[in-house]
Amino acid sequence: MELEGLGDAEAELIRIYAPRTVEALAKSMPVRSRVYPGQGYVYFQVPLSMGVEKPRREMEEGSLAYWPQAKAVCVFYKKMKFNYDLSLLGKITGNLELLVKVKAGTPILAEVVASL
Repeated sequence: MELEGLGDAEAELIRIYAPRTVEALAKSMPVRSRVYPGQGYVYFQVPLSMGVEKPRREMEEGSLAYWPQAKAVCVFYKKMKFNYDLSLLGKITGNLELLVKVKAGTPILAEVVASL
């Protein structure tokens, strides 16, 4: 994930967490969007319109999740309980600290750089 003016953060999509959602997100990439901060997380809209898969509300630091109501991917930089059901997609594997610095509307380019 390339955050304009901040640098790159790496993430790993883990198919077993939410197979249909992870596959649809990977196929939709590259995604250009804008990032917005929340309390303990940031989010950006993606071109998906899916329901929740294997619903979860508790997220660990570094979790990557799909938020169906907002059609957005959330990246959690703090452990927290969310108010809505989310589909866990994976985790941040590098430069999580960049997300704390995100200002509302920061441009992002999310793309797949390697796949198994």
